[in-house]
Amino acid sequence: MLIYLHARKRTHTHKRIEHTHVSKHTHTLTHTHSDTHTPHQHQVKRLDERLRKADADAQLYNAREGLLGLPITDYSHVGNLIDLFDPFLQFWTTSSAWKVRQHNSASLQSCSALASGMRV
Repeated sequence: MLIYLHARKRTHTHKRIEHTHVSKHTHTLTHTHSDTHTPHQHQVKRLDERLRKADADAQLYNAREGLLGLPITDYSHVGNLIDLFDPFLQFWTTSSAWKVRQHNSASLQSCSALASGMRV
């Protein structure tokens, strides 16, 4: 009974890991409108977290398969997805940080302009 339940869970998990929603989210990453940048950064972060969780789950399931003497399932495609996604993650993280710095710089400039205008 335990092996049957484990096999069912493994099949369900394998399907879940294969479908990490990369295809559902990558189409939204192609828009570069400045007003939607922050939501994209949040989507990128969530997708990265999901990919990392899928990788951790794969390692956990492989460890359990080893303990039960079952053949180890190859989840190398999850690591490949992480490697493929990493440049997008770096881009959106860097551009988000740059946008925040630009916004803060503009805010400081407007505050300085207001302060100098009040002194006159």
